Amino acid sequence: MKQLISVITKQILKQIRQNEINMVRLESFDSPIIYRSVCENLRQSDRAHTFIPKLTLEKYRQFETANNLNWTQALMYLHKGENLSFSASPDAQYAERSYVDFAQAITKWRNESPNMPAGQTSLVLLMGTEAAPDDAGSLKDTTFVISQREIIGWLGNDYSEWFVGVLEEDSINSEETRKALHTLYRTIFSSVNVNIFKLSSFIDELHSIQFSTSQELVCYICETLNVTWGIPSISNSKSVPKVQKLCHGKISDAKIITNAIRFIERDDDIPSASALNKLKEKFKNMQRIMKSMWMFRSQKRLHSSTVTRHLKNVLLISCAALTLWLTVKGFLKLTTLLLRRLLAQNYPVSRL
Repeated sequence: MKQLISVITKQILKQIRQNEINMVRLESFDSPIIYRSVCENLRQSDRAHTFIPKLTLEKYRQFETANNLNWTQALMYLHKGENLSFSASPDAQYAERSYVDFAQAITKWRNESPNMPAGQTSLVLLMGTEAAPDDAGSLKDTTFVISQREIIGWLGNDYSEWFVGVLEEDSINSEETRKALHTLYRTIFSSVNVNIFKLSSFIDELHSIQFSTSQELVCYICETLNVTWGIPSISNSKSVPKVQKLCHGKISDAKIITNAIRFIERDDDIPSASALNKLKEKFKNMQRIMKSMWMFRSQKRLHSSTVTRHLKNVLLISCAALTLWLTVKGFLKLTTLLLRRLLAQNYPVSRL
């Protein structure tokens, strides 16, 4: 989540107002690691003279009851805050210096903001405020809010912004490359829900890979589509969308991705309930016709054994063929859909 944490930190530093008191809400992130890392980054910054972070007690309790061993250090960090040592039974003085709002008075910092030093940049970071509904109304006048919704909105303006670090490391940072990446992810997210945690983890991994050209990066992204986003991968480099075309901003230049997604999700060739009912009705009509023909044969007492034998064979074959067709058609088409999904997961799009 390093990329996501970096984005959050940069947005806070970008939006705080100098020489003013800033009340910032950071909410709707379900990992204490994010809150801890953002606090660490902001403490190291010189943009604010005064920095007061507070995580709502309700959010802290949610993290605590999750019993996630990976969160232990982050929770201890937030609990300890500015205190010299950890205390399992915090007193008033400990609670004041802790990054957890043990007093359950998150709006206290808004009310006391006028008492902060004038003419200095102060940053009060209120974290996990969505878990404290009683305070929601009194927090409306915060300077700004950062949540998953806001980040997804910023991300949609330029998906390539998150890749800048990787591009600079590999010396492939150009306007053409960034436009191509933006178009590529516009295509992906036109069919897949944006998940900033998955995207952040994917970009974190890219820092350990060396790419000689921007096309190599695009190829790698396409090769890992199934693992990252659960959609068909493209492993044949000849089928991967070209940077020179993607940079023009047309989603149609990456239609192999959207076509592949439609291919595995299509259900237009599976008989609907109404279509099956119509087929059943046709079968019943055929049975009635056959019965009438046999009754006609009986009444007229056909004497030609040859004609009777041929007619009987034709009718039996027709009945058997229709029954087989009705039985097999639905099965085959359901099997086809399952095979498509299996192929999409195990073989590259270019082979489908």
